[in-house]
Parts: sequence; structure tokens; C-alpha cells
Amino acid sequence: MHRLQDIKIEGGIPRDERRETIRALGNCPLRKIVLIGVNSPIGNTWGAGGEDIESFGINEDLSDLDDLETLEYEDIQAITQLGAANPVFPEQPFRPEFGWPPSPPLIHTLASYHADTVTELKFCGYRGAPILWDPLPITTPMLSPLRHFHNLRSVILSLWLQTLFEEQYRDDDIMTYWADTRSPSSTALVAPEDVEPTGWAKILAERFKPQSIAQKMTGFIGPFLSERAKARKGGVHVRGSFCMGLYGGIFDFDIRVGKALDGEDVLLGWTGPREENHPDRRVEKMEGRRWF
Repeated sequence: MHRLQDIKIEGGIPRDERRETIRALGNCPLRKIVLIGVNSPIGNTWGAGGEDIESFGINEDLSDLDDLETLEYEDIQAITQLGAANPVFPEQPFRPEFGWPPSPPLIHTLASYHADTVTELKFCGYRGAPILWDPLPITTPMLSPLRHFHNLRSVILSLWLQTLFEEQYRDDDIMTYWADTRSPSSTALVAPEDVEPTGWAKILAERFKPQSIAQKMTGFIGPFLSERAKARKGGVHVRGSFCMGLYGGIFDFDIRVGKALDGEDVLLGWTGPREENHPDRRVEKMEGRRWF
């Protein structure tokens, strides 16, 4: 195949088969790559069976989830070493290689074959996904190969928001708070500007205020993106497809990351968070829906 431009791989397909499908399309000018599953398709940042959640001091928010045993082992040494290497298109003919030996992160493999043509990437799968406020060490080398996609215009990525505070899940409080922030008559649980917030109000303001999420996403994902892509007019669109606590719902949060005159990453604009049935989000889906 030499003409395929868009591909979507979804469902319970083993990760080595996903990888080999992408490699087999090395001669195609892929523009859009969509990988969707229950587990994070770019790799597991939580450790085999989720064991790193506890060892790195992440709270019980994530360890309460079901089916963590499906999270597969990642060789952090290989991912750290090879994730930093420049991708090179293989010269030898394609031969499928199944299994998952020590190898570069999946995004590095995508870059080795398709970095020059890809404009859109979508990686959705909440289990093992990067944790926005407390990313584990393996997260950086897993995402670093994004810097090679110089024509990238949009990336969608599953991220996790922790909601456990003082041994209680605060999902309902957070969703109510987000809904209140849309209303000018809101009395959301935040302290007045002249009062230093404490306790749960402090956590809300620091981690769940929409402006705080937008700034954190910019600081988190911005350094991984191509400098040339960010410098383009309009920057790079980034959508965080957030999962949270035990609620299990998906909230979209969109930002645009660009470059300031001094070369620093800058937040060009943001929208969200928007729940699944948010009117604007639903209209966008209906108007823009294709086969994927």
C-alpha cells in the first residue's frame, strides 16, 4: 500500500500487532493516526499491573481501579535510551516482528516511519495514561518523540485527573465546580481573591480551576512538541481527553500551544472542560464526524 492517508486502530488488538500495522504502512503518506483502547495505546506509565502507582507515592486514587493486571511491563531503560534517539526510517524491507522486547516507545516508532507527513495524532485509552499533576518518570521518554512531528497540527491524548482528597473521591464536587464556573452568577467553592484558600478549596483552585488546567497542560505537553510546529500560526491544538477518579466519564479540554517572541511556549487559548453531553461538544461531533 502506498496511498493510505488516515488509519484508525481500535479495540482489543494486541499492542505488537498495532505496532506492526503501522510499520507495514511505512510507504504510505499517513496524515492521521488514531489509536484507541482501554489501556493507553502509547504505553503504560503506571508500571506492570499498576505497581509503580504505589512505589512512586501516587495515592490510592488509581489503585482502586479494576483490571490493573492488564497493564503490561515497560522496559524503562530501553524507553529512556531509545526514546531520546533520532528516528530513522529503516532501509531494509519490512518484515513483521511480533512480541515486545526492549524497544523504543511507540511514538518513536511512529516518528521513524511517518513523522514527515503526520498532521493529526489521537491516542485514547485511560488505563496507564499519563497523570497530569503527578506524571511518573517514564512519561517523559514516552512522549519525547512527539518533537519529531514538525507538521503536527493536532494531538489528542488521554490524561488522568486524580480526585481523591482526604480519603474521599471528589468527582461530584469537581463537576459541579466546573459547571458553576460557566455561570456568571456562580457561587462555586472557591475563596474570595483577598483570602488565601485552604483545604479542598485550595486544591480546587490549584488543580481543577479551568485556567489552572490550561496552564498545566501547556507546561506539561508543550516541551514535547516540535518547535517548528508550535511556531506555526495558530500553534498546535492539544486536546486532553481526561478521565477522573471513579466517575469514569471523559472530559475534553482543548488548548493551543504556540511560541512567544522570546521563544518560550505560550498558551494561545483554551476551551473546557466539556463533558460528553456538552451542547457545543455534541454539535462539533455531529458536524465533524467521519468514519472515525
